[in-house]
Amino acid sequence: MHFVIIGNSAAGVKTVEAIRRYDSHSKITMISKEEGPAYSRVLLPYYLREKINYDGLFFRGEEFYDKYNVDTIFNAEVTGLNEAEKSLVMSNGEKVFFDKLLIATGSSPMMPPIENLPGSNVYNLWDLNDALAIQKHFKHSTRVFILGSGFISIMAAWAAFNQGLKVTVAELLPRMMPQVLDEKGSEILQNKLEEHDVSIYLNSETKKIERKSDSSIDVYLDDATPFNVDLVIVGTGVKPNTEFLKNTNLNIGKGIIVNNRMETNIRGIYAAGDVAQGPSVYGGAEVITPLWSTATEQGTVAGANIAGQNRLYQGCLNMNVVQFFGVTLASMGKFQVEDDCNINTHIRSDKESYVKLLEKDNVPLGGIVMGDADLVPLLASYRPYIMQNKICKNANLYNDRNKNPAIPVKALFADTYIRA
Repeated sequence: MHFVIIGNSAAGVKTVEAIRRYDSHSKITMISKEEGPAYSRVLLPYYLREKINYDGLFFRGEEFYDKYNVDTIFNAEVTGLNEAEKSLVMSNGEKVFFDKLLIATGSSPMMPPIENLPGSNVYNLWDLNDALAIQKHFKHSTRVFILGSGFISIMAAWAAFNQGLKVTVAELLPRMMPQVLDEKGSEILQNKLEEHDVSIYLNSETKKIERKSDSSIDVYLDDATPFNVDLVIVGTGVKPNTEFLKNTNLNIGKGIIVNNRMETNIRGIYAAGDVAQGPSVYGGAEVITPLWSTATEQGTVAGANIAGQNRLYQGCLNMNVVQFFGVTLASMGKFQVEDDCNINTHIRSDKESYVKLLEKDNVPLGGIVMGDADLVPLLASYRPYIMQNKICKNANLYNDRNKNPAIPVKALFADTYIRA
């Protein structure tokens, strides 16, 4: 058999490892637009903060491909798929044939339609080349403008602040991290950034930029006086890399739709990671969850099934944990109250911390914790019950990491517990 993997990041690497767990003989070919070995995009902001060195970005070395007997076609792009003859078309016109295929092409950052935005001194913090270019700018820049307020944007802001730059963040929507935080959490985060002299503009539309020189950019927000900066970093969302599949019969929504075996509607073709639109732990429609942890889980399931096993994916569950600007932030699952009177909200809040947990019919749905890092295990304790995704009379109890007796959820909030 010949197994081909498009993509050399978390999903692709875990697929290789899972295949070799069950199949040591079949040929594996990995194709990637970037040069190898595999590095972690999650670590790029830490590299910019000089918390890790260049070598620390790579989570698999050159020896990985030899150890797992993987043929590599790096610095090469797939431009088409012929599912009938089971072949990939490369940018140089050559074809690569396969028996089974994993598509783990990830996602790409989106550039909003802002006048004069693409060009010099404007970057996404998305791949290694972006990070290397931004690092050079940090050495001789004093002012940076961050467009968007998602995880990537705030991590970029934190890196810039730590390098001594004056930081301005602009968000189109009325609160920061709108996909991750509710209003209260956003307010706490905004206060933390402003304590570090970061300028925040919410409900603000960036109209255009004007390049005054090679190192000077004017950024126009709404009708305000322009900001003069040295560098612009854009973090306004990503989109799955599915363009090369537009002439195929694959079932594509926002991403490539897969079942709980990570297989597409075409037998023998699988997808995993940011490009895959797969089952959610909550049931219902398939979702895209562009997280490192999701990519590793999906890659492991896909690899096992490519190798002939019957492994089922439990479903996507978003969980983010990050530390910046003196606060630890974690969110998991559902944290917004829907139009459902059966959803209960548990809240603990003070000046320095915020805890919000949601449950329905005694089944945890998710939540947010902000403040000290010691709060993160509280949220993590909910994960097993969310993953079970079923009604359980004792689902409002959990066993802690030390296997102590079950502790009521109410005890987690001590004396400040509030049931809203």
